[in-house]
Amino acid sequence: MDHFSLHGLLHDRRAMLIERWQRCVKEMLGAEDLSRAELIDSMPAFLDELEAALAPAVPSALPDESAAAPDHGSQRFRKGFDVGEVIREYGLLGDVILEAAAELGGALTPAEVRVLMTSLNTGAAGAVLEYVRWRDDESRQQQARHLSFVAHELRNPLGAAWTALGIVRPSLDHADQPYSAVAEPGVRGMVTSSKAMEKTKGSLL
Repeated sequence: MDHFSLHGLLHDRRAMLIERWQRCVKEMLGAEDLSRAELIDSMPAFLDELEAALAPAVPSALPDESAAAPDHGSQRFRKGFDVGEVIREYGLLGDVILEAAAELGGALTPAEVRVLMTSLNTGAAGAVLEYVRWRDDESRQQQARHLSFVAHELRNPLGAAWTALGIVRPSLDHADQPYSAVAEPGVRGMVTSSKAMEKTKGSLL
């Protein structure tokens, strides 16, 4: 790089930046069990976006969203990262970029710093929003599975109890009728609750 620019750094030292970043993520966030491809995920695409935002034709462009970040957020959820780790990844990327610039003796312009910080914040926000969407969807599915299990376990015993009550009621002595009157609403209420669980399960899916 004859003349330093952040755009030039991202373009010319892409592989080095990715390697340093993935090493930091592995060491600092305990991601040793991920393969290189899983660890890097869509971060190269995010760097493409950052490089485009820093292109000489649009040096002051401030991206308001990232197309790559949501994919990264959903992948990190599936791989067991927590929200704090997802945010930290973008901070580590910023650290790697600034360290590489310092090593080359390059001074970032205020416009470059502005684009870099805005891009990192936008990327982290987009990744976290998608992460939370996946987490909430998983929570709803778990709740639906739980309700389905409970409703299934209750259905047969309650059905048997309701049938037995209908059979026994006509043969009860007059003195025993009050017990039937007490039991019937209780069983009916549990049957209704079981059906309500089934409907709630459907609305969660």
